[in-house]
Amino acid sequence: MAELHLSYVDNHQTVQANVGDTIVIQLPENASTGYQWDVLSFSQDLVTYEYQTNIESPPGNIGAGGSESIFRFRADAPGQSQVFLKLWRGHESDESVFKYSVTLNVS
Repeated sequence: MAELHLSYVDNHQTVQANVGDTIVIQLPENASTGYQWDVLSFSQDLVTYEYQTNIESPPGNIGAGGSESIFRFRADAPGQSQVFLKLWRGHESDESVFKYSVTLNVS
């Protein structure tokens, strides 16, 4: 079982995984602006969403803010699953938010 690390540069990519692998997606966010990453959808019969955590970025310039949002998923069954995440303020419609997607080919 491996741990696959994905980031912003993997948006819209297809990734190979094996059953039992952990998929870690780490994305930048600035919660002080009200925008935060959230899970939009994934194939629950193939992938398990384990949890989300945030880490603060090191101190920088005044007003810089920022953090990283980390999502952990586990590949449970063979097949293809798209994982969609969204960056939003919590009250916006899905049409107005930024979306991140990755396709998992699980074997």
